[in-house]
Amino acid sequence: MSLAGDFNNWDTQAGPMHKAPDGVWHLSVSLKPGRYEHRFFADEVWCDDPAAQQKAANSMGTENCVRIVFKSGESGLPGEACWARRFDG
Repeated sequence: MSLAGDFNNWDTQAGPMHKAPDGVWHLSVSLKPGRYEHRFFADEVWCDDPAAQQKAANSMGTENCVRIVFKSGESGLPGEACWARRFDG
């Protein structure tokens, strides 16, 4: 299970997630404030983020998930974005 997005050039090997004992996969990524498109990649299949704040059409005819990262002190997420996903693939 990995996380890929415009923040890592959609490299499915650049964001490997780590499985916790409870079966949930986790990854924290330090990001500057902004809007980021992403998707999970598991067993050679692109997967949606069920916690996505928004979705955006992509060139593959599907949708990317969107995460907005805010500056510290603003409402919303801090500069470090954390992802968690249960995957029963």
